[in-house]
Amino acid sequence: MKAHFAVTAACLITIPALAYLSFYEDGFNKETGWNIEYGKWIYGGSGTALISNNMGCLQAANWNWGNEYIRPLDAAQHEASFDVAGGIAIEMNVGPLVALASGELETKISVLNQVVNTDPYAMGATGVVLHLKLYSGQTSLNVQPRRKVGDANSNGTALGGGTDVVWVSGAKLTYLLNATTLTVSYNGAFVYAAEHGVTVSDWPAWYCGILALNVDNARGRFCYDNVKITGPDAAVNSGFSDDFTGTTGDTVDSTKWYKEAGAATIDNNQCKFVPNSWDWGSASILAKDDYTNSLRLNSSAMALVFSTSLARVEFTTTRTGEELLYRIEWYPELNYNDAWAFNATSLACEVYLDLDGSQTNVYSRFYRYYAAASRDTLFTSSSTGFVAGVPVVFVIDSMNVVAYYGAWQMGTAAHDIPFAAYYNKGVFFEAAAQNADTGRGVLYLDEVRVVMVPEPAGMLLLGLLLLARHRCG
Repeated sequence: MKAHFAVTAACLITIPALAYLSFYEDGFNKETGWNIEYGKWIYGGSGTALISNNMGCLQAANWNWGNEYIRPLDAAQHEASFDVAGGIAIEMNVGPLVALASGELETKISVLNQVVNTDPYAMGATGVVLHLKLYSGQTSLNVQPRRKVGDANSNGTALGGGTDVVWVSGAKLTYLLNATTLTVSYNGAFVYAAEHGVTVSDWPAWYCGILALNVDNARGRFCYDNVKITGPDAAVNSGFSDDFTGTTGDTVDSTKWYKEAGAATIDNNQCKFVPNSWDWGSASILAKDDYTNSLRLNSSAMALVFSTSLARVEFTTTRTGEELLYRIEWYPELNYNDAWAFNATSLACEVYLDLDGSQTNVYSRFYRYYAAASRDTLFTSSSTGFVAGVPVVFVIDSMNVVAYYGAWQMGTAAHDIPFAAYYNKGVFFEAAAQNADTGRGVLYLDEVRVVMVPEPAGMLLLGLLLLARHRCG
């Protein structure tokens, strides 16, 4: 099994009030057997929280009333808080259910004024909890919303009678909550709407959680997919830039990047990438919109142009073949780790740096991943000499990818992805330096820029302007 991300104590720090997460999504696109956390969740409850067939599956602890829960983290890997006053939408596919013993199983979807770190029943919290009860016959799902107002050891007050709907394994559940009203839909049909009676304005930050629960003697496992939480300020971006201005020695700007692995620090207004010391170790950063939210780029543009200046490179351990590589990857959702571990379609380019005597050479390979550790090579370039400060430029449009090193076109190919539809939640990207096997070194990046090109006529001109800017800079 691959190494899993450990969630550190830092994740338990509550983020500042008003630092709301406006968009969260997880398609659970990891290989079967991975723990569910991998930077996007915290879990607990003494059961199991594992990936299976690109779904997140919670199996409650193996005793009566045993439970297992998950709660989301923001882009800084801190507790995610949401703006309920502005209204949030929680969506997910629920099922399949694997019943290991007869009886009633339950899943609870909570929005509370406290971090949801156990069964909401035990919490002296305020908020709304949606109970979904499923029996071993798996034909009827009981939908029961409840209001809690600080009452511990209580499920709270039922908001009207429970509603039975036909259970459809994997159907979408939608839970809309704002300052006054709760609305529930299931499998494309309206189920319930009512005023919830919680004074939302009394608490600025609200927290979400998902729980699977054995009811008495029942035992089983609930699976979830495509979990999405959308707040009032969710929006895609049309561009991004960072010139790494700052104090030498500081970590890169935490409002623009999440440092995932290795060291990524400011060095003379450049980003100094020092990969982890083992073979294929990396230093990687994921782009952010602000401290709390990941960057999501608009996928409906005519093209997205990514430009990075490779300022300089230092080799500390040489080998036969390339010593280092610069890697940039594009995902349809926030992804920790890398494309090699993303169990769905993504795009990635590796730019190789090869020390040959006194000359450093550059070449690249562009990949389309279709599952974890499975990829097609879209193109492999020839090589050219490295020149400090020359940019790598990638142009991605609805049909093709093109890569340049300075004015030299490294390669172009059709990516064969329905780009706007597949990346409809936005384009998330990661930049990394990586050891090539036993090679070791340090890579320095200068300005990183992303520009959305709205129409074909501007595409070539913009690319030329990007190149000219770096050549003159």
